[in-house]
Amino acid sequence: MISLADCKRLVGSDGAKYVGEQFPAVSGAEDQTKDFAVLGFSPTEAQGEWRAGYYCFEADLMELNAQLLTLAR
Repeated sequence: MISLADCKRLVGSDGAKYVGEQFPAVSGAEDQTKDFAVLGFSPTEAQGEWRAGYYCFEADLMELNAQLLTLAR
């Protein structure tokens, strides 16, 4: 788990697309060549611009993993 402040730094509120309250299906997506990540918020975690549900955002997964490892330390 990461804080809302860390989410904003990693994703930015404009970079994430809300995809609903159910975990999104990716089969049949039009462009499967881009890396992306999914971020989820439970109703108790949702605050301000981040509502409960799932968000999808483009990300370089290796870079995102490195950033998450840095936050974990």
